[in-house]
Amino acid sequence: MKQRGIFEKVPGSGVSGVRYVDTQGRYRREKGGTKSAAIMLYRKRKTEALQGRQVAREAPARRQADLEAILREVSRGCPYSFCREATHD
Repeated sequence: MKQRGIFEKVPGSGVSGVRYVDTQGRYRREKGGTKSAAIMLYRKRKTEALQGRQVAREAPARRQADLEAILREVSRGCPYSFCREATHD
């Protein structure tokens, strides 16, 4: 039987994931492993959303200085003037 919020990205692979809406109204997708583990994860995330708890994101936020350094590095090889202007060199 089909379960709400549970999907298998590659049919027959045995790796299931969950799709849910978080407290901010954004759709989120996560890997859940087996189908039973994905069902438990889906229930946990929906409960957290109903209680108003934020789900901790695993990806760390980048600082402004880090982003400027990346932009400078990428624009160094750019032949167009707007690339150099964006770095304020």
